[in-house]
Amino acid sequence: ADEAAADMYRDASRFWRDRGYAHYEISSFARSPADVARHNSAYWRPAPSWRALGLGATCSEDGRRFARPREMKEYEAWVDAGAIVEREPAGGDALLDEALTALRTSG
Repeated sequence: ADEAAADMYRDASRFWRDRGYAHYEISSFARSPADVARHNSAYWRPAPSWRALGLGATCSEDGRRFARPREMKEYEAWVDAGAIVEREPAGGDALLDEALTALRTSG
């Protein structure tokens, strides 16, 4: 199954590249740099800051991430308790995030 998925990925990549599309991220293609999707690019920069709301949403402030509870019962309890945000310390998963981001955004 893994080998078949890898073959399909290579075939799709070749198909779009043969038609003049540039491969970016892990599974995106664009005709030119101006056509590259920018909606997620803020998340890929070092020390980004963004807000997200809702069940399981992950936010970041100056590169420190924090997440809302993923289960509804826990989320409701969190809201009832005042929705206190406990930020993860810088580091921890920061190196892993950087490595995965580099893989995702490499051509």
